[in-house]
Amino acid sequence: YSNNVIISGLSNSKLNIKYGSYNVRAKNSNNVKILNLDIFGGNSGIEISDTSDVLIQDNLVKGTFDRDWDWADVKEYSQSTMENQGIHIKTNSQNMTNIVTDSNEVSGYFNSVNYSRDYPPSGTPYYTSNYTVDNSVISNNILHDSIDDGIEIDGRYNNLVVKGNRVYDTYSPFSA
Repeated sequence: YSNNVIISGLSNSKLNIKYGSYNVRAKNSNNVKILNLDIFGGNSGIEISDTSDVLIQDNLVKGTFDRDWDWADVKEYSQSTMENQGIHIKTNSQNMTNIVTDSNEVSGYFNSVNYSRDYPPSGTPYYTSNYTVDNSVISNNILHDSIDDGIEIDGRYNNLVVKGNRVYDTYSPFSA
C-alpha cells in the first residue's frame, strides 16, 4: 500500500534477494519501479497485484523449481504452490494500467512471466476476474528453463504489447 517506490540495486552491483515466499511484492500501490536486482527462489520472484504504473527492468530472477512433479501435482488445486512465477502480474480487486516488464532475465520457475487474474480460493470453482490490465508491455526479456510457459497471458488485457523477447527451453514459449 505504497506509492512512488523505487527498489534498485546499487551502481555497479546488485541488491540480492533470496528465498522469500514473495521476494519483491507490490500490492494496491502506484508508481513502483523494480530495477537492477538479483532475485533467487521464492513462490514469486516479483509479484505485482492491483498496482498501476509499474516498471520492472534489468532484473535477474532465478527460481529453483523442483523437477520431481507431474501435472496432477500442479493442476489439482486452483492455486498450487508448485505453479510458481518468476514475474507475476495479477489483478484481484481493481483495474490496473501501465505495467512494463523490460530487459529482465527469468529462469527456473513454472512460468517465467505470468500476467493473470486472481485465482479463487482453493476448493471453489474456476472463474475469471472482470478487472482489466490496460496499456502494458512485455519486451526484450530473456526467459528460459521454465517448466510451463515462458510468457503466459491469462486474464483481460487491453493494449498489451509483447515484443523482442527471447524465450527458450520452455514447454510453451507463449500462451494466451
